Amino acid sequence: MKKLLSALLLALLLVPVTSCDSDSPKLDDDNDYPIFDLTPVELCISIVDEQGNSLLDESYDKNIVGAPITFSDEKEVYSVDWETYKKGSRYCMPILFGAMYRPILVWNGNHWDFSDEWEIGFGQLDGAEDFDFTIKAEACGQEFELRVTNKIEWGNKRPIITRKYYLDGKELEDNRYFLVIKQMNLH
Repeated sequence: MKKLLSALLLALLLVPVTSCDSDSPKLDDDNDYPIFDLTPVELCISIVDEQGNSLLDESYDKNIVGAPITFSDEKEVYSVDWETYKKGSRYCMPILFGAMYRPILVWNGNHWDFSDEWEIGFGQLDGAEDFDFTIKAEACGQEFELRVTNKIEWGNKRPIITRKYYLDGKELEDNRYFLVIKQMNLH
């Protein structure tokens, strides 16, 4: 038994030790810049009534799930896809899926989980590009203007991302838009 333990200890000492340093991203041999995966940008929209009740909660008797809600830019009109939930993946190329109804993702400290709350997500926009994107939303007979700006600069071999979100011209503190429906008009 003593010989077996000695052999295992010797084997462990001969195994090369590697470590990962999260502050030191892997450098690309061609240009000595770290390789970064810049995630796509999405507009996250919650719709509530004046009392703060989520109108996207199917258990709320005055919900608007299934109502005609559209987003439009200069090129196209997108209707909310109420039927097909598109789960994200680790593949981070932006895909313009339009507008969809989905559970809200929350960070639990170790990984992302789906909450019991729902939102409408619009996107995706290329998070690795500079852009100024504006889209109009129409929900329950009311119109809203959503805007996001994205600016990427390189400093000290790392991207510095400046991203701002606006609702009807007013800058928001985070990326979640709360559309407040004042009067139900579901024609």
